[in-house]
Amino acid sequence: MAQADRVLVREFDSWLRGQATIAAPTPGEESALFGELLKVAASQRMDLRSPIGVVALVELFGDLDESEQDGATGAAIATLHDYVHFRMETEVDPAGWEDAHDLVEEAAEDLLNDSLPGAEILAAAAAEADLIDPAERRAAFAATRVVAAVNELLKWIGVGRKVAPSGGARRADIAAVAKLLGISAVGVAKLPQFAPDSLPLIAVDEAHAQPGTLHVRSMLELPLLSAWWEALSAVEIIELGTYRVTPGPAAQQWTAEPLPPLDAAEMVIALTVAQFVHRDLTASTAHFGAEAGLIALSQLIDALSPEESEPQEELSEWEMTLDRRVRRDLAPLERVGVLTVNDRGQHVVPLALRGAVSGGLAGAMTLLLDGDEPD
Repeated sequence: MAQADRVLVREFDSWLRGQATIAAPTPGEESALFGELLKVAASQRMDLRSPIGVVALVELFGDLDESEQDGATGAAIATLHDYVHFRMETEVDPAGWEDAHDLVEEAAEDLLNDSLPGAEILAAAAAEADLIDPAERRAAFAATRVVAAVNELLKWIGVGRKVAPSGGARRADIAAVAKLLGISAVGVAKLPQFAPDSLPLIAVDEAHAQPGTLHVRSMLELPLLSAWWEALSAVEIIELGTYRVTPGPAAQQWTAEPLPPLDAAEMVIALTVAQFVHRDLTASTAHFGAEAGLIALSQLIDALSPEESEPQEELSEWEMTLDRRVRRDLAPLERVGVLTVNDRGQHVVPLALRGAVSGGLAGAMTLLLDGDEPD
């Protein structure tokens, strides 16, 4: 490797060490991979010191047959994505690098989508939703409880509220915040020895699908509520400090009109779905979570195009038990208006919400593939 390339690798490595998140497990692994990419680029007469060279290398990976694309291709694209961010932050004039960033990000999304189960359904749902009038989508978003309750939460927060060490609502505040999403819960220091209203290990009848007041020690034990809280933080509607939650930079824009901003509302729904599905369904190994998670993901993907889904075959007793568990797990999404049930008993995502929900499901599967664990 040329001396100039070694210097560039060291500079990139130093930048990586200052980032909160990077593509590889360690800065050393990622900078080493970048060194290999410099060699590949040199062999193809491409210069990664210029946006044009990065674009050319990304297009080279994109031209590979699907059979030739593997995990190494994804790692290379992810490293180039970080590298472009490095150049954007360190260049005097980052304009050209911004264009390169858009192409690298698109290539990364394409690779990821091709690897996700139901990728075609997710893409079709998003495309179909984009054809709906924005005003209709905005009204549909506002009709969901996860969007409608935001103003209520901001009113409750006021100028600021104390939070738990985890960053969530304090135990004393869990009941008030949970109520905003239609969840009946109370924060306790210790769970009761016997709580007939608690969730059973397996829901054995429909009566268990509608639990009473839940006793929880932390907001994290309420997957939908904690997912919503994290989504609002990510969109900067609320701002979480070490000790307090306050209205975030986007709060004023959110409350400026009767209906919330279209893009922000869509993001709240997508991020809430992503965190909820990942945490409560796919990440859990307790209570038959792994098996139920696969069924839940399948049902949610089918819910994006229920018109095309096949009638459900007769289930075995064990499958019926898991199906009841899944219906119980997905009930919170029904209660906040993200899901409905048709006359065939199938889950259905309302048409105007399908773009947001498809983005959320893709996000959940991205978290799962990346191996991220919920906080």
